[in-house]
Amino acid sequence: MDPSHDCWSAGIILYTLLSTGHAEAPSPEAVAKKMVERIELEGGGTEGARAALEFALKPFSRWERRLLKMMLEPDPSKRPPVGLLLHLLQKEKLIYVNQPLKT
Repeated sequence: MDPSHDCWSAGIILYTLLSTGHAEAPSPEAVAKKMVERIELEGGGTEGARAALEFALKPFSRWERRLLKMMLEPDPSKRPPVGLLLHLLQKEKLIYVNQPLKT
């Protein structure tokens, strides 16, 4: 399995958890469906999917949007490695890690 799929899956889980605090946020299923529809309409292009994601993330805070945009990037080759995501979470003091993370 491609590690970018792990990043996407973790992004969907995080979106689901965070969206419970934002009543106006679309469901994760609706977001994923809209992104896939846009990719299909564009013949594989991802700009429309990025726009759909950007719209869905409007209710979220700045750091939530930043993290979710990276994790749910429609182009798998542009998703960050998990180590970078962990580093960002540690930097924001959202997680504590005993040892420095390698990114």
